[in-house]
Amino acid sequence: MTEQSPCFRSLAFREIPTPDYADVCLAVLPDGASTEPAEWAERLFSLESMPRWVAAAMGLRQALVPLIGIPKAPRDTFRVTDQSGEEALVFVRDKHLDFAAAVGVDPVGRPIVVEAPR
Repeated sequence: MTEQSPCFRSLAFREIPTPDYADVCLAVLPDGASTEPAEWAERLFSLESMPRWVAAAMGLRQALVPLIGIPKAPRDTFRVTDQSGEEALVFVRDKHLDFAAAVGVDPVGRPIVVEAPR
């Protein structure tokens, strides 16, 4: 049997080509919703969209990490870093963690797909 590369490529897998694990979430956009992938990526990764307990945990992290010598994360840590066609990438590289998530939107069928390799 010959090994083949997957035919589907994502910006997230460009940054983390051989992840230990990857999540993919799929949903259908509501009628009238934007099909702009960068807009959805910014919305999905904004503090306002996070559950309160996650936002509180991130605030606690920001308060505590300087005590152990780790710099605070910038407010725009989860910003869109690249966009190609119908996909936007959020990528963060740090000493202790690389994070990538791609948000793709198909304007015809209206699915939104989020891929996050780890």
